[in-house]
Order: sequence, then C-alpha cells, then structure tokens
Amino acid sequence: MELKWIGPRTASKVVIVPPAQVLPTLALTIDPEDKPTLYGGKFSVRRGFPPKIDNGILQALTSSSSGSTDQLPAGPIKLGTNQEGEMALIAVGTEERSMRQNTIGLIR
Repeated sequence: MELKWIGPRTASKVVIVPPAQVLPTLALTIDPEDKPTLYGGKFSVRRGFPPKIDNGILQALTSSSSGSTDQLPAGPIKLGTNQEGEMALIAVGTEERSMRQNTIGLIR
C-alpha cells in the first residue's frame, strides 16, 4: 500500500493491519511484559508514576546536571536527542501547567 501523505522513510515504518491482526502483529515485536494490559499485555500503566525504563537503557544512562538517574520523574519520558545531538532520556509533557523538556541523562 502506498501512503502518499507521508514520506517514504516514515512509510517504510508504518504497518497497517485489520483490527483482528493488531494483537498478533504487536506480539511479533513487543514482549508481553512490556505491552500494556489495554493491548493484551502484562504491563500495568499508571499515569503520573515514574516510568518503567529498560535495564539496558538504565545501565547506559549517565546522570546530568538537570536530574539524577536514581529517581526518575513522573512520566512521560522519551528517548531522543538533546541540543548537542547526543542520545538522551528526556522528561516531556507538563509540570505545574508548564511544558517541560528536561534531560534526565545521556545514553552512552
């Protein structure tokens, strides 16, 4: 299927399946322990609580001046790049009604 409304690089990452195939398709790439219960997995999502970060990422995470890796802030947290182009774990969303984008640490 050609997706003309998105670029070819993004289109190569998109998988469109009928509703009956969503769970089997997710099962091909996502471990049941990491899949939210909403989608048939075993991971219980609790809003406002610190996220569960993969041990491999935590081991590669270096602390930064804006936070400690020992205590992660309440989610959401994303993996991205900082202003210097380094791979970083970043706290996003809002905090006290203000948008946040705080680097928690760098991935080395």
